[in-house]
Amino acid sequence: MPSMPMSRCLRPVVLTGLVAATAMLGGCDTLRSTFGPSKKPPDEFAVLTKAPLVLPPDFTLRPPEPGAPSRVETDPRQKAATTLGASTASSSAGGTTVAEEDFLKLAGADKVDPNIRQVVNAELSQFIEKDKSFVDTLLFWRKPEPPGTIVNAPAEAQRLRATASAGDPPTTGNTPTIRRRDRALLEGIF
Repeated sequence: MPSMPMSRCLRPVVLTGLVAATAMLGGCDTLRSTFGPSKKPPDEFAVLTKAPLVLPPDFTLRPPEPGAPSRVETDPRQKAATTLGASTASSSAGGTTVAEEDFLKLAGADKVDPNIRQVVNAELSQFIEKDKSFVDTLLFWRKPEPPGTIVNAPAEAQRLRATASAGDPPTTGNTPTIRRRDRALLEGIF
């Protein structure tokens, strides 16, 4: 009896081992909760901590009014300011600290042009006018059609009266007609 190569003998053993390992891992609860349909994503609303519920020491307190700020929870902006080290004692009347005002002065924020919005709009309109021909070429790739002839309304009214008094139909004589161009294959779809 000829002997089989070692690789052919090991194939069923390796295949059986892989099937068994897959079955065991499929039954693993930790693997299922990590990769399976019961995976729990992080809760995006659990970022801010809420103040704990506490019983007031004095039960004669009045109930809270709707829309009134909570006495227990702090303002997130105030909490962030104290976390970053800004003290309310060093802030000026504008709501900025002295250090922030010094920084803004060094940056030149006190010399801002009050008409900056008009300056920016004027500069942008120049760029738009320069690029308009390129954009028009992309959007309106056909050459514009020549304007049609304008109908002289008083002369047309006189012609219609004359044909009506003669008893002829309004289409007799030199009647102005509108001739539309043929549409392209995909024109009008969009």
